[in-house]
Amino acid sequence: MRIPWRWEIPAFAGMTIIVFEGRHQGVGGKLLKALEDRFVGKGYNNINLVTSAFQAPEFYKKCGFTVEFVRENKHHPKLTKTIFVKYFDDAYQYQGVVVA
Repeated sequence: MRIPWRWEIPAFAGMTIIVFEGRHQGVGGKLLKALEDRFVGKGYNNINLVTSAFQAPEFYKKCGFTVEFVRENKHHPKLTKTIFVKYFDDAYQYQGVVVA
């Protein structure tokens, strides 16, 4: 007997740095929008990203991401990691479907 099994496959935003001169000019928002446009409607479930406390966690919230997990660094609080997720509204998600 074959049992269908679903595994949610996210698009992951890797290491991206906006140089100081590019900040507060919409560059980061445009990059996130381009990433979302690239993966939405293509069977992916969500976008995941990770940021440190000294970076821009509030920016990601403004862009529609929600906090999924916080890994607190008690010795160096600015290095606390926050994992963000933004789910797509796609009805049909097929990336990562495995049939066992």
